[in-house]
Amino acid sequence: MTGAALAEELLLLAHDDSGRPTVSRDGLDLGLAAAVLAELALADRIAYADGALQVVDPSATGAPVPDAVLDRLRADTAHSPESWLQRLRTRLRDRFLAELIVRGVIREEPGPVGDEQSSGLGFVPVGVENAPTDARNRLAAALAGAELPDEQTAVLATLVAAVGMAPPLPLSGASAAAAGERLTAIAESPGLLGGLPGDVVRPQPARTVAALGLAILPNVVPATG
Repeated sequence: MTGAALAEELLLLAHDDSGRPTVSRDGLDLGLAAAVLAELALADRIAYADGALQVVDPSATGAPVPDAVLDRLRADTAHSPESWLQRLRTRLRDRFLAELIVRGVIREEPGPVGDEQSSGLGFVPVGVENAPTDARNRLAAALAGAELPDEQTAVLATLVAAVGMAPPLPLSGASAAAAGERLTAIAESPGLLGGLPGDVVRPQPARTVAALGLAILPNVVPATG
């Protein structure tokens, strides 16, 4: 499994520094479900075949949330990516938030009265475990074209694009437009590229991640305000 969970990175990137969400609640919930499934695909536990997600290796990964999801897939019949996203979308957000609060990555704060967009999040300094900064830095390098994104960054870019999130970088004007085009290009790339010499495209995880991204799109309503 990857270092920082994709779902945690997506959750943190989906909020600004005041804790206000930058994507719709539906988009984020579906994105978190897709992120967990993508983790399993990258770990070669599941694959997309014949229009459905199928377990190819039932062994545990050692990560609690992905392993719980893997158990659900193993105990059920094969279903489409769209079906699994709907089945898994509830409660994942709260579970990841609770874990981040326990680890001190974020703190919970009440949102303004009447502010339906507020999620009650506030970010705090986290030292070496600065997941938002690390994810932003990796995305910035990928969007600048300075280097090929590693698998986790490529998948994160795919999810960011699928949930309708603007590139989470301080850009405006032509720079923002160029970053958005690069984000889409990464999301639509035919394979996931490794950042180390000798890395190769892995078609099966790439197909699975692409299917998950496409499954999100019809269900996302852009955030307002």
